[in-house]
Amino acid sequence: MFILSPFLSIPLILIQLKRKDNGVIFLISALFGFLSFQYIPSFSNDKARYFERFDQFLSYDYAQFSEYLISVKRPDFVFDHLIFLFSKLDFNIQWLFFIITTFTIYSFFLFVKRTVDAHHINNFKFSIFTVLIIIFSLSLSGVFSGIRFYFATSLFIWSVYYLFFKSNFKLGILYLVFCILTHFSFSFFIPCILAVFFFPKNFNPKILLGISLLFLVLPKEYLGNILGFLQMPESYSNKAEIYLQNETNLSENSVILSFIRNLWLYFAYVFLLFLNKENKSNLYLITIIFLSVINITYAIPIVFNRFSLVVKLIFLVYFLVLLKNEQVNSKYAILLLFLFLLNFIVDINVLRYNILASYHISDMYTLFNLFTKKVFQYEFLQ
Repeated sequence: MFILSPFLSIPLILIQLKRKDNGVIFLISALFGFLSFQYIPSFSNDKARYFERFDQFLSYDYAQFSEYLISVKRPDFVFDHLIFLFSKLDFNIQWLFFIITTFTIYSFFLFVKRTVDAHHINNFKFSIFTVLIIIFSLSLSGVFSGIRFYFATSLFIWSVYYLFFKSNFKLGILYLVFCILTHFSFSFFIPCILAVFFFPKNFNPKILLGISLLFLVLPKEYLGNILGFLQMPESYSNKAEIYLQNETNLSENSVILSFIRNLWLYFAYVFLLFLNKENKSNLYLITIIFLSVINITYAIPIVFNRFSLVVKLIFLVYFLVLLKNEQVNSKYAILLLFLFLLNFIVDINVLRYNILASYHISDMYTLFNLFTKKVFQYEFLQ
C-alpha cells in the first residue's frame, strides 16, 4: 500500500483508523517524515542553516566541534550534536530530518492519546475528525523547516505529561532538561510550570488570562524593558534585541495572513473566558497559564508565533478532553477544525514555491525514489 506516492496513500491510511491506531499514527508520521526529507528550504530558513552546519562539521573533529560550540555561545547543543554525528557517520542529513520529523509528529499524536486517556477516557480511539484536527493544527513551516524547535516541542510536551499527569518528576525534569538543551527558548516556560504547581487555589485563572490580553496592545518598548530584567545567554539576548529593533513594515497581505493564522487563538480566548464551563482540572489551569504567559511576547510576532505552536497543542488536547467528555458543544469543535484548516491553507500558500520546488510525482512513485533524492544547497530558494 505504502509503495505508492505518499499523497495517494492518505485515504488508504484513514480507512485503517478503526483497526490499529498506533500503526496508522506511525504511517501518518512517516508520511510527514518523507515530506521533510525532500523539502527544499528557502535560503533564510532555519533548515538551510542545518545543511550549512552539516557541511561545516564534515571536516571537524570533536575538539574543533567543541570549540565551535564555545565560539557561538549557544547553550542548546543537542541538535548540533546530532548534525555532527551524522556528518561523522557520512549519512545524508536528510535522514536526520526524516527521523526527527517522524518522531515529532508521532509524539504529538501519542501525547494527545495518552493525555486524553489520563483524563478519565479509557481506550481513546482516533477518529477521522481527531486525526484531521491534529494535522491541521500543525505548522508546516515548523514541521519542514523549524525542525529543531518542533523537536524540542515534542520533548517539552512529554515533560508536561510526566510532571502534571503522571507525577513522575524525575522523568518530567529529564525531558525538560533535554528540551532546553535542544532549544533554549523553552526555558521561557519554566515560570509557567512553577506557576501551575504553586498557583493559589482561591485565585480565578481567568483573571490572569484577562490581564495578559493587555500585552496584545502593549508597545515593543515596554516589552524591551521587561526583557532587560532577564538574564539570558548572550546569543539569545542579542536575538531578542534584534527582534525588538526590527521595525519592518509589514505588507497588507502579511497582516491579513497573520490575522487568519491567529483566528484559532482569538477563539481560544473567547472560549476559555466565556464559553467554557469546566474550570477544575489541572489541564484547564495549564492551558490558561501557558496561554497567559505567551501573550507577553505578542509584540514580537516571530517569538509569539513560535510559542503559540506549543500552546496550540496544549489547548487542542484540553478541547478534545472536553469534547470526549461531552462538556463542549460539537459546533465549537467544527469551528475549531475550520480555523485550523484556514491556518493550514495559509501555510500552504506561504510555502507554495518551496512545495512546488520540492515535490514531483516522478520522485514519489516508490520508496526508492523518495529516499534517493538528494537536496543540494544551490537548490535553496531565495
